Amino acid sequence: GVTRDDYAAFKFFSEIVDQDVEPGSPEESYVSDALVALGDYLRKGIPGSPVAENEVAAQEYYMRAAANYRNPNAQFEMGQMFLKGEGGVKASVKQAGRWFQLAAEKGHAGAQATLGNLLFQSGKIVRGLAMMTAALERAAPADQPWIRGMQEEAFAAAGEADRRTAISLADDILTKGGDDQ
Repeated sequence: GVTRDDYAAFKFFSEIVDQDVEPGSPEESYVSDALVALGDYLRKGIPGSPVAENEVAAQEYYMRAAANYRNPNAQFEMGQMFLKGEGGVKASVKQAGRWFQLAAEKGHAGAQATLGNLLFQSGKIVRGLAMMTAALERAAPADQPWIRGMQEEAFAAAGEADRRTAISLADDILTKGGDDQ
C-alpha cells in the first residue's frame, strides 16, 4: 500500500551500508543485500533524483558485496560486468567465469545458466547444456524467459546424442540436490 519511491529506498539502503558490519555477523545479509540494491540503482540511475547512472560506483558496491560478504547476486553481477567489460573493468571471460562459478555454487540460477552457456560456447557441449537445463528448472519466473532462450538456442545447435546425455546429466543435477560443480 506504499507508493514506490526509489530515491527514498536508495537513501535507506545507503544508511544500512554506512554501518558496514563485519562479515559473519548476524547483520551481514542486510548489508550485502543493501550493497547489491545500491549497485542496481547506480547501474541505471534513478530518474528525477540526484542519483545518476554510474557503472563504476555500481561495480564498487557489487564488488564489496561479492568479495566481503560472498553475496551470490553480487557475484553474478560482477560476472556480467566482466563478461561485457562494464563498470570500469576490462572484459575478461576468465574473470567472468570465476564470478559466475562462485554464484553458481550457491545455487544462483542465472549464474548457472550463464556459466553453462560459456562452457557450451567453449566446446563443453554436454556439461554446458546440462547446466543451462538445470538452471532453467531452478530459475525464478522472471529469469526463465532469458534462460530459456539461451538454453533453446544451444539445444538446437547440439547433436541428438549430446542433447540426450545433457538431459540425463541435468536430471542427475536436479535430483541429487547439489549443483553441477
